[in-house]
Amino acid sequence: MLTVNHWAKIREARRAGRTLRQIAAQFGHSTKTVVKALTMPEPAPDPREQPRAAPVFGPFRAGVDAILAADATAPRTQRHTAAPLFRRLRAEYGSAGG
Repeated sequence: MLTVNHWAKIREARRAGRTLRQIAAQFGHSTKTVVKALTMPEPAPDPREQPRAAPVFGPFRAGVDAILAADATAPRTQRHTAAPLFRRLRAEYGSAGG
């Protein structure tokens, strides 16, 4: 994923008179990526920055957050690990997740 700094360097190289192939070779990108950097005003947002949907876990997120908040004040040996948390979700909240 190209950052704004990469885009600036690509544009600077183009203003310096380098060809698309030279720029692609210099920065290790394809010529399509170089053309995209030169034609678009700014980079598109990284799709990984968007939170992913959680259709199975979503309804139980508040319950897990409450359990973990309560665990923050509990002694270390009494905090939930993954397996007990999973069992508690299934027992108390009716989770069908795996």
